[in-house]
Amino acid sequence: MKELRDFGAALQILIHHDIPLSPQMGFSVVSATAEKTRARMLLEPNTNHLGTMFGGSLFAGGALTCFVATLAILRQERWETKQIVAVKGDIQWLKPGTGNCEITVKVDAANRARLVSELRAQSRSHLSLEAEAWVNAEVIARVRLNYSVRL
Repeated sequence: MKELRDFGAALQILIHHDIPLSPQMGFSVVSATAEKTRARMLLEPNTNHLGTMFGGSLFAGGALTCFVATLAILRQERWETKQIVAVKGDIQWLKPGTGNCEITVKVDAANRARLVSELRAQSRSHLSLEAEAWVNAEVIARVRLNYSVRL
């Protein structure tokens, strides 16, 4: 378990260094495995003119969480790369975000297996992920992203 906490802390440092907007958004990694990634994002630095979570911040938080999930899959295989690029994304807003949110990404086994197989064979692949943003046990948004991954 200590290794997972250390990995989460290392990811936090990496994300805040490589994506300078993330600390200003109050984005933090809670946990990250190849199967599930959890992050948090604060409402206060992301408030819009209505006092709710700004939609662009929700999209960015979802993209960051999907990025961390991709890194977690690669780490499980002991691969390192920064060649992870979002090539397509969309968001579905379901409810106004009225508080701090938790963002989750679950990666199913088939999606992981396909990514790993293609990376082993070609050193490149695409990965589609979906993040859900939660406030007070309710899903407020879903973010879908497609990533290009190269080793």
